Amino acid sequence: VALASAPDSVGDVRPAPGPGGRMDVFSASNDFSVRCWHVEEGNGKSSITFKLPNTKPQLQVRRGQALYGHSNGVRCLLRVGPNLWSGSSDQSIRIWRTATGECTETVANAHDGTVLQLVTAGEGIWSSGYDGRVREWSLSGLTRTRLREISFNEPLRAMRTVGDNVWMCQGGRSSDIQVVNSEMKAVD
Repeated sequence: VALASAPDSVGDVRPAPGPGGRMDVFSASNDFSVRCWHVEEGNGKSSITFKLPNTKPQLQVRRGQALYGHSNGVRCLLRVGPNLWSGSSDQSIRIWRTATGECTETVANAHDGTVLQLVTAGEGIWSSGYDGRVREWSLSGLTRTRLREISFNEPLRAMRTVGDNVWMCQGGRSSDIQVVNSEMKAVD
């Protein structure tokens, strides 16, 4: 389904429960924005909605808020409780309050290059960057603190939490998958 007025070059999509049983879908875009799309019951017959075909009950999509603040394309998203984390080619991570669209914090220069991936791991949030580093950020406190990091020869283009471990793949010259534990120690 092509979304009317969808942002250029969507880099990531993250669903999250919205209020009243609605599903919100956040999209990261090359136009420097994060957008929210509301998926809810309805027939999609208004000027601000469109119908999702072949759904029971009948569902429609309505455009929600657009979050602006990054100065380059947004590459990755992560929903953590009531907040949405976004990573960008502007080297920053932004934390947004999803209920209001307010940016509550910016981690400037989170990486020396594009922030490629964000995952929840252990007691914090891990980010991978084009600089080949994986960094762990605190969840508690008034501002994010870098807790630790590990470095690789290439950027990690894929990173997913699987149980108590994080699986990582460089996606360039290497075909290996590295598995590390929540202490950032190699497991396999």
